[in-house]
Amino acid sequence: MTERKLMEQRAQLVNTHKVMKQEQQRKHRSELENCQSKPHNIPLVKHTNDKEKEALDKRVEYEISQMDERILLELDQRCTEQQTTLEKAGVHGFYCTSNPQEVKLQMYVLKFILKLSSMDFGSANSVT
Repeated sequence: MTERKLMEQRAQLVNTHKVMKQEQQRKHRSELENCQSKPHNIPLVKHTNDKEKEALDKRVEYEISQMDERILLELDQRCTEQQTTLEKAGVHGFYCTSNPQEVKLQMYVLKFILKLSSMDFGSANSVT
């Protein structure tokens, strides 16, 4: 559930940025249209628009970077919590680690446990 919530938050931020960029484009287009009667202002307006676009692009990049970093920290925290819980439950092979190979091995162990839990062993043990 956490992953979905984080993904939705990121998608919402991306959509907000998209709307901001579209509004900025409309504003810039309008400013250029208003300058048609004063052609000597066009280079200044274009320069100003370029600077505004560059500033918005930097802001968007920074905000996405910050969101991604927050998401990674949140997911790392969830992973650590799950490792601790499974270690306390006595599940073999689980302990707190950030080593990608060890985490991947723990994920394989979890998948194996899930497969075992969905298997029906009752019918194989009955003797007639």
